Amino acid sequence: MSSNSLEFYRELPPFTPFSKVTMAEHYRPIPADWVVVITDVKGSTKAIEENRYKDVNMLGASSIVAILNALKGRMIPFVFGGDGATLLVHETDWPKIVEPLQATQRMAMKAFNLELRVGAVPMRDLLAQGAQVEVARFQVSPASSLAMIRGGGLQLAEKWVKSEEVGRKYRLAEPEREPEASFEGLSCRWNPVQAKRGEMMSLLILARGEGDLTPIYSRILRDLELVLSPSGSAAASPIREDNFARRANWKGLWTEVKLHLPDATAFTRIKKLIGVFLQVLIVKFSMATGLKLGSFHAPTYVQDMLANTDFQKFDDMLRMIREVSRGEKEQLLQLLEARRQSGEIFYGTHFSPQALMTCLVFSFDHHIHFVDGGDGGYALAAKQLKAQMKVGA
Repeated sequence: MSSNSLEFYRELPPFTPFSKVTMAEHYRPIPADWVVVITDVKGSTKAIEENRYKDVNMLGASSIVAILNALKGRMIPFVFGGDGATLLVHETDWPKIVEPLQATQRMAMKAFNLELRVGAVPMRDLLAQGAQVEVARFQVSPASSLAMIRGGGLQLAEKWVKSEEVGRKYRLAEPEREPEASFEGLSCRWNPVQAKRGEMMSLLILARGEGDLTPIYSRILRDLELVLSPSGSAAASPIREDNFARRANWKGLWTEVKLHLPDATAFTRIKKLIGVFLQVLIVKFSMATGLKLGSFHAPTYVQDMLANTDFQKFDDMLRMIREVSRGEKEQLLQLLEARRQSGEIFYGTHFSPQALMTCLVFSFDHHIHFVDGGDGGYALAAKQLKAQMKVGA
């Protein structure tokens, strides 16, 4: 086993700002002895229509935290997609995460009555079909980085996993015993973040064509920056000091409790809920007073949280959550539609008064916050994008 292969992602030099996400120099091919893991909530659109988008978001993030906990701190590439996730692991790590993934599937059904589809595609199979997966590390903050992925291989892997015929080869088998997983660190405690000057836009953009699609994405990023704040500026984030809601969300707390205790009685869950609520009160006290409680200092934590959000990313398509005014919305839709009609892109948008945060917390100074649009966000934007692809195919 090559140590360089195992530590491939950790050894990648990070880049910044996000506007450089299309530059080939930041990307390296994933080695052949890695595995692409795809998870998604089956029937997520129906669940979202039933106002269960918070449940869908939590399950979308659950496979990420289950794998990271199983690998005990190993740095791996992952991308949160709203109703699922994409992760890349070395083939020697695959046996360590099978049971946690099976446990995540069981938890999804037991606690939320939702099916989490999980598949794993060896890079060797993708390379044999001429499909490539290249990864870069985007430096979100001094403490955190996020994976950016290109090459087209993810789309093929997802197609295989979701296929009724081919998917049987790649989807997880039923466990032989009761599987276990740790979801420690996954929380969902903050109220939705309200738009201050318009709406929260969930945006997906997929370039069309074969070969190097970098020029198309570069032009699209320039288009976006003609209308919106530059992607590297503090104003670009939809989660800011002036709109961050510091109140806890009871529905989110209960979702968190169910995820961590899928087999528990209502009484046990209520006891857990009370404990979580007490933690929230401690955080609120630190926020109100500015006092440091042990190693926890709420003002520092909040500033880190605002910095460590994944509101923009790239995984064979551009994904963004941005706040837009009415004028910006109209101008953006005109630009996107012009690019679509010229045959350059497919796109999907969804607009909501709010954005949601699902938090992955490893420690007080190491945390990532997944951002999605309210009322369905990325999942409903993907519905529009797929409809365009169907017509344009």
